[in-house]
Amino acid sequence: GIAVSIKPHFLLAVLLPELYLVARARSLRSVLRIETFAAAAVVLAYAIVLLAVFPAFLTEMLPIVRDVYLPVRHYGAGILRMPALPVWIATGLGLAFCVRWRDWGPRLVVPYLASAGFVAAFLAQGKGWSYHGYPAVALAFLTAAVALAHKIGTPAARPTGLAPRLVEILFGVVLAVMAYQAALWFRDGRDSGTLASVVSRLAPQPRLIAISSDLSVGHPLVREIGGQWVGRVCSQWISEGIALRRGEDLDEATRARLEAHAARDRDLLAEDIRQGRPDIILIHEDWLDWTKWALSDPGLAAALSGYRRVETVRDVAVWVRAER
Repeated sequence: GIAVSIKPHFLLAVLLPELYLVARARSLRSVLRIETFAAAAVVLAYAIVLLAVFPAFLTEMLPIVRDVYLPVRHYGAGILRMPALPVWIATGLGLAFCVRWRDWGPRLVVPYLASAGFVAAFLAQGKGWSYHGYPAVALAFLTAAVALAHKIGTPAARPTGLAPRLVEILFGVVLAVMAYQAALWFRDGRDSGTLASVVSRLAPQPRLIAISSDLSVGHPLVREIGGQWVGRVCSQWISEGIALRRGEDLDEATRARLEAHAARDRDLLAEDIRQGRPDIILIHEDWLDWTKWALSDPGLAAALSGYRRVETVRDVAVWVRAER
């Protein structure tokens, strides 16, 4: 219920196993159980609280999500090559070839269908980020582990003959390769160790903000060094999404909405710098020149006028207040 409240497309991971259980029981009564009602109650309660307490989410946040977040699909067809879908397919083929039909049951089908639902959610989001694909990969490997445990613990389920053994070995190798690729995908994160030491040396436990579309520039760095985040947002993902959409053939109304979102994002950042008075500002030297982006805006340029660049750690420029 909590997961679906936050990301409605996660409903797919629940819906597919539920449909399987209904088909298996040949009755809708299998859906009418306490877990289903509890999950539905959580979603309903979330919706009521949202409408009653946070109406601005509907009037202000959802238009930004519609205009900026949802249309930007970072990898296009390349998302199909990322580990989530190949791992799911390889696991399914391995199960189909290596598990006897009579050994199939809810212990295998339920996690595999949940994995399928998360694959669909991963593709629907279209971002290609590894944490979006993690649930699909984890449940696919869990399914393989359950099947392997059954084979090890049930002598009658073990293969006989050379060909079945070779098939199992083949799929075992394939899944090992997939596991390795998935591990590389999941560890593709930012190592903030050097940056943390530099920032701590310049300003112990600083007030901190970052100018970047990548939230990992400032987080969890600020927590690791005992600093204080002075921004109201985690990153400039709004401005990045708008920059990515500027090359599209957009109608005037959509373009006007995007520019309004962009102006508000810049104004919010400038106000946070002026009022929060961060000791350190981290500016990402990414595909988008965030220094040039900031200095091209009069409000942001004025907010940054009291800071100077002192050091660059990989792709992050460290700015401090000029009096330091």
